[in-house]
Amino acid sequence: MYKDKNRYRAGVSFSATDPYESQLALHAMKQGKFSNYIKRLIDRDMQGVTSKRHSEPMSVNNRNIGSVI
Repeated sequence: MYKDKNRYRAGVSFSATDPYESQLALHAMKQGKFSNYIKRLIDRDMQGVTSKRHSEPMSVNNRNIGSVI
């Protein structure tokens, strides 16, 4: 994050090869202005608002990679 004159700027990257991250990116882009959507999510987090998660991200390592492929 860095400050640019009167604004703080932060970038968010999503992996194009990770199906879960790609799904997150597509969902976020459908919400309208990306910046406003992220700010609303941060605000809800600060207020302690919880939401039901539809799916858990998959953790892949050398031990379980065979079950993913």
